[in-house]
Amino acid sequence: MESLLLLNQKEFSTSCDVFTLNPDTGEIYYAKEDNGEVLISNNAGLVGSFLGSNIISFNYIIELDAICVGLRAGDIYLLQNGSAEQVGVVDAGILAMEWSPDSELVVIITEMGSLIEMTKDFQIVAEFPVEVDEYGEAVQVNVGWGKKETQFHGAIGKSAAKKTDNTTGLSNNDDLYPRISWRGDGNYFVVSTANAKESKRVLRVYNRDGNLQHTSENVANLEQSLSWRPSGNLIASTQVLPNKHDVVFFEKNGLRHGEFSLRNQDIVVYDLQWNSDSSILAIRMEYKEGDKLKHAVQFWGSSNYYWYLKYEIVLGSDERFIQLLWDSEMPLLIHGLTASIMFFTLDSKLFTFTFSREVLRGSLLSPENSGTVAVIDGANLLLTPFKTRNVPPPMSHSKIELTSNVKHVAYSYFAKECMAVLSENEITLYEDLTEASEKITKKATLRFVCINPQLDEIGSTMSADFATDEILILEFENSDIISISNVTLPQQNLAIGKLIHNPSLELLSFETLGGDIFQILSHESEWYTVRRTKLPQFCPWVEAARVGPNAEESQILYIGLTERNKLFANTDVLAIDCTSFALHNEFLIISTLEHVVKFLSVHKSAEEFNFPPKEEDSTGFNEKSRSIELGAKIVLTIPFHTHLVLQMPRGNLETIAPRALVLSSVRSSIEMKDYKTAFISCRRNRIDMNILVDHDVHQFISYIDEIVRQIKDPDFLNLLISGLRNEDITKTMYPAKSRPQPTEFDFKSKINTICDVIRSSLEKVDKDFYCFSILTTDAKKSPPALEDAMARILQIKVEQSVDSADTALKYLIFLVDVNKLFDVALGMYDFSLVLMVAQHSHKDPREYLPFLSNLQKMESNYQKFSIDDHLGKKVKALKHLAMCGDERFEELLKYIQKHDLYQNALFLYENGTPQYLTIVKAFATSLFDSRRFEESATLYTLAGDTENALSAYMLALKWKEALTAALALNYQIDSYAKELIEGLLEIRKHKEASTIYAEYLNDPVLSIETLVAGGYYTDAILLAQKTSHSHLVKKVIQPAILSHGNAFLQELKEIYETFEKQTIRLRQVRIEKTKKIEIQGEIDERLDNIDMFSDTASMATTQMTGNTARTGRTNYTFLTGMTGASTKTGKTGRARRKLARKRAAGKDIFFEDEFLMKALKSAVEKVNLLSSNYLLTLVDISLQLHTLISQGYMDLAKRIQLQFKAIMDLMKLHMNEIFNPPKLDPLNDIAARLTAALADDDPLKPAVITPPVLTSEAWWSDILEI
Repeated sequence: MESLLLLNQKEFSTSCDVFTLNPDTGEIYYAKEDNGEVLISNNAGLVGSFLGSNIISFNYIIELDAICVGLRAGDIYLLQNGSAEQVGVVDAGILAMEWSPDSELVVIITEMGSLIEMTKDFQIVAEFPVEVDEYGEAVQVNVGWGKKETQFHGAIGKSAAKKTDNTTGLSNNDDLYPRISWRGDGNYFVVSTANAKESKRVLRVYNRDGNLQHTSENVANLEQSLSWRPSGNLIASTQVLPNKHDVVFFEKNGLRHGEFSLRNQDIVVYDLQWNSDSSILAIRMEYKEGDKLKHAVQFWGSSNYYWYLKYEIVLGSDERFIQLLWDSEMPLLIHGLTASIMFFTLDSKLFTFTFSREVLRGSLLSPENSGTVAVIDGANLLLTPFKTRNVPPPMSHSKIELTSNVKHVAYSYFAKECMAVLSENEITLYEDLTEASEKITKKATLRFVCINPQLDEIGSTMSADFATDEILILEFENSDIISISNVTLPQQNLAIGKLIHNPSLELLSFETLGGDIFQILSHESEWYTVRRTKLPQFCPWVEAARVGPNAEESQILYIGLTERNKLFANTDVLAIDCTSFALHNEFLIISTLEHVVKFLSVHKSAEEFNFPPKEEDSTGFNEKSRSIELGAKIVLTIPFHTHLVLQMPRGNLETIAPRALVLSSVRSSIEMKDYKTAFISCRRNRIDMNILVDHDVHQFISYIDEIVRQIKDPDFLNLLISGLRNEDITKTMYPAKSRPQPTEFDFKSKINTICDVIRSSLEKVDKDFYCFSILTTDAKKSPPALEDAMARILQIKVEQSVDSADTALKYLIFLVDVNKLFDVALGMYDFSLVLMVAQHSHKDPREYLPFLSNLQKMESNYQKFSIDDHLGKKVKALKHLAMCGDERFEELLKYIQKHDLYQNALFLYENGTPQYLTIVKAFATSLFDSRRFEESATLYTLAGDTENALSAYMLALKWKEALTAALALNYQIDSYAKELIEGLLEIRKHKEASTIYAEYLNDPVLSIETLVAGGYYTDAILLAQKTSHSHLVKKVIQPAILSHGNAFLQELKEIYETFEKQTIRLRQVRIEKTKKIEIQGEIDERLDNIDMFSDTASMATTQMTGNTARTGRTNYTFLTGMTGASTKTGKTGRARRKLARKRAAGKDIFFEDEFLMKALKSAVEKVNLLSSNYLLTLVDISLQLHTLISQGYMDLAKRIQLQFKAIMDLMKLHMNEIFNPPKLDPLNDIAARLTAALADDDPLKPAVITPPVLTSEAWWSDILEI
């Protein structure tokens, strides 16, 4: 869809016969023959000269930094450092000479018909005759498919077998000279030679060593023009046929591969030249148009296997092009040398033409923009309005046929008119561009003396004349030009490169070749310019955009794209990998070299107007980027629409609806309360319809009646209701910064709330019309309100008809399993409804009819009990069974015991009744059997069974309650007390056991020893003093304190050593993992963000599959020693459990760092526990120190304090290193990528370890500082 436009044209008067240029510096060298002498010069003057004439080859050799000249007589000169040296002579003379693209080899065709290949030092590589009968080394093999005479020829008949093809003959325009052309990589070259005796021209392909590879098939009237496409797939030449003149293509093997016809009459083709990126073929020719002979260069390009005449440069009748030379660095820059054909002058001119590829589209950011794109094809203008239709090239929706070749197209304010600049200085205006070809109307024709190939429209016609650097404003009425105004430029000789027009902003500007942007303004019929900004580089593609959060804070930025893929916004760089861009009313849209389309909101402030470095989106639904096909470029985006048109490298078109545009449109529609448009857009583009609710929940609820009227279609409403989920997708799936801030809303109950709101509205609007939608709200609720739905069907049966109820039931069965509905109907105790559902199920009547018949015979409460028991509603069944009376109490008790319904049964009878006490005692027995002794004892007490309560309390070790029960039963408590002490000591409740010894057994010595055993030294000392057993302090208590202190000191030393070793090991493990990552190479983890998947379906599986598949690559194999395939396909249960055990033990190298971090975290938490003052035993470091000091063990206390301080200092030193390691590159951070990719229960999923906080509580004893 791109057209070729002329950006700049330079003209230099010179007097030369041939020229060449230095690709590195761009310096041009000229050669001229003057009285038997060759003069070589550049812009600075004469460079060198030597005797000779008839220049055959004139090239600048980069490797030699010299100019090589080959003459017809056979002399080869090398001009270097201002002096010319004859480096060789070909005695047979030179007819053709061509250097390889890398300047390492040169091929010469002599007048004797020999081919000589030499190095850059002019050492002969090969020499052999060109005209040989051999086909070449790669001769085609005859596979024996039979002769032509025996083959089938279709409708033509057998006469076709006898027909002879005329494959010989030379064109009348053939100069009989040979031609040479190299392939772009320099591995092959092709030679075209004419054989006058056999009257044919043949192409021969040679490899770099000079060995013949292929010979072309015979082609009649094949001409001398020859050019091998740099990409290597085609060799171009020309062929004259009786009624046309074709450009023909050959493959490397010499076989024909397509052609296209030139569109003029009486053509003479002089030369063919491919540009450096193989996209444009320049043809130097002359042809007749009426009685006039025109000398021209035509530029052709292909797309979708069709060749377009992109542009044509026509010279005056008194001059012609004699040489063309494409620039090797800039693909769209070409140099052309012209010569006068007048006999009285020998002047020549050197032209430099700079082109750009551009999609000719309108720039109006308005709903009226039809998205029309024009494609120039010679004198035809192909139009396609993409807003309404997508017609793949080379076809088009409509075509305008003009009398001469089109050079430029511009659009009017409302994209309804098109202006075409013709080469014959004529501007034609058309309207109704969205209509068919015959309905497009010609509005006006303006004839002007000099029209440059750029124009735009802002109430009048503007053109720029590069030759004079003028901008003219043409005011016209109908087809008459009223006035021509000249825009006053800021300086003379200002090179204008690009006209910029934005009708939405009423802005008219232009860009100079230096990157300066000037705005064109008018005042009292005077046109002048104001400089607005300067782009860092000249940008062939520039558009103006208004950027800002609102009209008051917005400003105009000029968005420019260079040929080197840099995208600028005024002076700021937006991207360095941009291949194309387009402006939407909401976004700046670009395509990148990474084959991604990105979206940048124009509602950002100018300071924030930039693409983020890399957007990370854990949801997997990144709406601001979208993957596209390799090499695809943006054709256009349609304002206030969701379409983005892309063109693939081969030329075909694809219209997509990216999420960014769709969601922007949906949000705008919701904010304008146009829910019908938003719904249709979500449905068409498979966007999760929860956004209709979640974007503004309270607006949806308050506006629900109008929403129902807008959407109207029950099927659409059913689709909306069935997609509801209990989550806010504006935070999970489609996060939007500009979302209206709602008041509090509980999204955990969103489904039920919205279903109730919708159902209420539907019942209000028309409950009969929206019957199915109401049933959908019942079925969608969580849990489904199936009883309400079935009641609704029963109501329909009563109020309307059986058929209506049957239809509603069929719809409900579509939503809900029929077996569930059968159970629901049965649970409503309505047998007519049960039978209605049963008729639509696959149940056997022989099974359910006897069952229903048996139920109908039962008493009402027992019937309900039986139904509820059958449906598994045990609690409800229990209530109905209790209502059956005392005669069924035994059955009730068995039912309670069978289904463990004791807690529910407690509320069936009043407290104190015999039935109540029986149930309580049964419940207590059940708890006792389940070893829930404390609860059992409580219920036994409630039931008045103190004996069993005592047994339960004893087993529960509730010593106070047990002794209370024993005393209540008048039992001796000594045996019970001793039994309780044994149990308490087993669970290390020494303090409680000590209390029983002291208060109930009157044994203070055992009480003191029990306290010492439990570490309650302070309590033991107090009790010893209180009971006059102070001698036990030195005999028992102090030795225990000293022993405990020494053990505690040893434990602290072990903590210190272990922490230090694990820290060192953790550092080593991380270094080893980093080295292995570097050896394996970076992980290419660019996740596919493709809009072809539906957002309404669960994307979790798709997203996980995309990630886990990548873990199968060899980059991950070093992590666990597993093969990539096993990682990709998943582990068996046994292997996963084994991996989990290895991980827990820290034996897997991939998880060793995780194991060490957990161990170190545990050490920190243990130290925090030791330093806390909330403990009541000597585990508390502070209490430990004070106890040791008070008993005189100062030295031991000091050593413990210093050792504990050393541990604290060590942990503080390494805390940041352990728990906050340096972050890896996101592409190489395997742990982070696995965390995002794998399921929570996957053994490969790295654990998230929260860094601990080292306590700062005061544990230090100042006494020990002395």
